[in-house]
Amino acid sequence: QLSSLNMLTNTKSNARKCGSGG
Repeated sequence: QLSSLNMLTNTKSNARKCGSGG
């Protein structure tokens, strides 16, 4: 549960950092 949430947050953060807009 925690891992999943962490992964999701990480992905969102990464995408924002990359500025891919996905």
